[in-house]
Amino acid sequence: MVLADKLHASVGDTIRTRKNNRRIRIGRNDFVRNGYRYTITEVLADGGVKARHLRSGRIVSLPA
Repeated sequence: MVLADKLHASVGDTIRTRKNNRRIRIGRNDFVRNGYRYTITEVLADGGVKARHLRSGRIVSLPA
């Protein structure tokens, strides 16, 4: 898959979010924040990804 910055990524790669998104929760008291790191676990048909947050281990769906 091609990321917003035109770099390529695939399952197993580490990515970093660049924007806060309070609608995507990582547990009860946290959400996707700028600078959080994830490992891609699945590439979705719509261009988004499922990724594991490196600190909490929780899986989130990140939009394309």
